[in-house]
Amino acid sequence: SASGGAFEVAQFPCLGDNYGYLIHDPKTGQTAAFDTPCATAYKKELERRGWTLSHIFNTHKHHDHVGGNKELKGDGVKIFGPASDGNIPGMDVPLKGGDKVSFAGSEAEIIGRFILANICVNHQCNDSCLILNIAF
Repeated sequence: SASGGAFEVAQFPCLGDNYGYLIHDPKTGQTAAFDTPCATAYKKELERRGWTLSHIFNTHKHHDHVGGNKELKGDGVKIFGPASDGNIPGMDVPLKGGDKVSFAGSEAEIIGRFILANICVNHQCNDSCLILNIAF
C-alpha cells in the first residue's frame, strides 16, 4: 500500500501467486481495480479501507485477470477492457487506442494500439499524475 499526492494505492495478494491493485481518489471517492483475479480478496480490501469500487480495468480475458468481474460488478461499477478481446465478463466499455476514459474527475487517453495502453490521470489542481502501463 502506498499513499502519495491525490491517490491512495493498495497492493494485496490474490490467488496465492498473484496480486490485486486498487487506486482510490479520496476527493471523488472513486476506486479503480486493475484486473480482478479474485473477488473475495478485492471485497476484503475494499471493506478494510472503506472504499467503494467504481471502475474495473481489465488487461485481457484470462481467468486470473477477470475471475472476479461478475461478482464485483455492482451498481455504478463500469468494466473497461481491450476492444480486441470481447470475451471479458461484464465488459461495458471496450477500449482501443485513441479512446478516452474518465477517472477521478479527469480524462485519460488510451495511447497506442490495443497491445499497450498508457492511462494518465492528471489532476490539474494539484499537478499530481498517475501513469499506468496496461498491456492489452
